[in-house]
Amino acid sequence: MKRSLFLKMEKKWDAFSPEHERNLVSAATRP
Repeated sequence: MKRSLFLKMEKKWDAFSPEHERNLVSAATRP
């Protein structure tokens, strides 16, 4: 149970990581 909670938090932080943000921006500006 603790492990799944940790994985959820890890995913949440990954979503806010600069690299992920850069990927979103490049995907949004891609022609």
